[in-house]
Amino acid sequence: MHYITKNPKNTEGYQKMVQSCKYFFLKNPILIIFGLNYSQTGWTASIKNGYKNIDKNTILCKLWITDTIRVYRDNIINGTFDSSIIPKIYRCAVKYLSLYEQIISLNEFTFLCSSAERLTLEEVTVKNDDGIEVAFENLIKKLPQLKGIVL
Repeated sequence: MHYITKNPKNTEGYQKMVQSCKYFFLKNPILIIFGLNYSQTGWTASIKNGYKNIDKNTILCKLWITDTIRVYRDNIINGTFDSSIIPKIYRCAVKYLSLYEQIISLNEFTFLCSSAERLTLEEVTVKNDDGIEVAFENLIKKLPQLKGIVL
């Protein structure tokens, strides 16, 4: 029972568990959201009933993102991707990832793109841990599931 609670296989199964008993949510609090966006107003989550603003500093639940992440250039701190949202993400199962005018680490990029089928990159720089830019060919090799890319 503990393993099932801590390692849900899919969103449908997790939602059924939570609906049947609140114990599952208390032991592993995960919010399933359709999309995560960042713009001038901050982080917003797309859920069934519309959009909700979220404060990454006060949110206590983990986020399971199922479709889209869009990060616009307003989400930069000294020209770098604001990666403080990444520890809040339980599972990133996005199909569409859009990044605009960002500098992002290779680990963050790999985590966000792990299941992406469509990728939009506009003025994005991906760097290794040592600060050296990663070649585009090396990025594409890490994404075998990718079906389309817009640069």
